[in-house]
Formats: sequence, C-alpha cells, structure tokens
Amino acid sequence: MNNDRMKMTEEADSLKRNMQKVKSERDSSQRSYTKEVHDDSGKEVDKKQVLNVFVQRGETALARFQVTMLERDLRMKEQNFEVKLQSVEDAHRQAMVELRQMLAAQQRMSAK
Repeated sequence: MNNDRMKMTEEADSLKRNMQKVKSERDSSQRSYTKEVHDDSGKEVDKKQVLNVFVQRGETALARFQVTMLERDLRMKEQNFEVKLQSVEDAHRQAMVELRQMLAAQQRMSAK
C-alpha cells in the first residue's frame, strides 16, 4: 500500500516537472514572439506576418499542444491516483475492522 502511494506520488511529481518544462518552453516562445512583434524602434510590426513565421516553425502551436496534452494527462493521472488511493484506504479500513473483530473473538475465546 505504502509502496503504491510512493510510486504514484513520484509519478505525479514527474508529470508536474514535465509540465513546468513545457510551460517554460511556452513562455520562452511567447517572449520570442513578443520580441519579434516589436522592432528595434519599439514600433509594432505586422503581427500576422510574425505569427505565420512562428506557426511555420511550429513552436507556439507545438508548445500549446504539449501543454494541453500534459495538463490533460496530469488531470487523468491525478484522478486515477485519487481513485486508487481511495480504494487502498477503503481496503485498509476493512482489513482493520476484520483484524479487530478477529482479535475480539480471540480474546473472548481466551477468557473462557
């Protein structure tokens, strides 16, 4: 039980690290886009043209897609983790109830 919990926690942490990595890549692409949108004089250049360059590079679209997919995977894994954790905790509670009942029965038998 404890081992499963640790494994799931490590997996969730790993997914969070991956998520942070993709978010930083997205932010970097966003900064790069913002930098491209403004020329040296501070004048705004054609955003459509700059956006087309980035789409051709596939950076922002790929980063957004990766972030979206990682967020979805993380939500699904968190939900699965919660379900498994609840199941393990329920089994633990049931085992404790059964052990208490067995101990009580053994103590009654010993008292006779």
